[in-house]
Amino acid sequence: MISELGCKRLFSTSIFFLSVFLLFSFTLQGRVIGVGSGNDGDISISQGQTYYTDNIKTKALDLVDDIVTVQSVSGFTVNDILLAIDATNGSFEFGKIQSISGSALQLYDAFEDISFSSNIQVIRVPQFKNLTINEGGKITCSSFNLSTGLGGVVAFFVQKNFHMNGGIIDVKGKGFPGGVGGMGGNGGIGSSAGRPNGKNGKGMLGF
Repeated sequence: MISELGCKRLFSTSIFFLSVFLLFSFTLQGRVIGVGSGNDGDISISQGQTYYTDNIKTKALDLVDDIVTVQSVSGFTVNDILLAIDATNGSFEFGKIQSISGSALQLYDAFEDISFSSNIQVIRVPQFKNLTINEGGKITCSSFNLSTGLGGVVAFFVQKNFHMNGGIIDVKGKGFPGGVGGMGGNGGIGSSAGRPNGKNGKGMLGF
């Protein structure tokens, strides 16, 4: 059991997949976000169940001071915590929504650690009160989609108790796609003549 969890940044790779787990209290622009509000309540994920933490996500169209303009505000509400992340260079920042007007999300504090680019996605971060992942249960995210620039990120807060009761957080194959393999050399000889090399996979360098 892990008690009183807030926000810690943990990165792991699965074909250059970026995963963010929120585990310890943190301060954003001098204001303590802490362990989240717990507004998403108590969640227990059972055998055969899968919980996607990125059900609500959209692309950023602009980011100026404390205003984030997005493709869609559907699913976002006041006091939600959002994660703005550019998976092509690894930059990210958390913010808390103060108000919503049209396609603009106004935050309590301006972003300082991330600048606008067309690669930024904005994800609503679940704020669980208590979370249990039982054996056969799974937390995951949607796979990164090259055409939309969305997916490939797990992020959540747990306010009180987090139990890993035999379940898993699964990010396998959810990130950047790998490169296309080349043809092998002739068996027994190892000649590469006429055998094209593999191609670069996607990654933080933007290949």
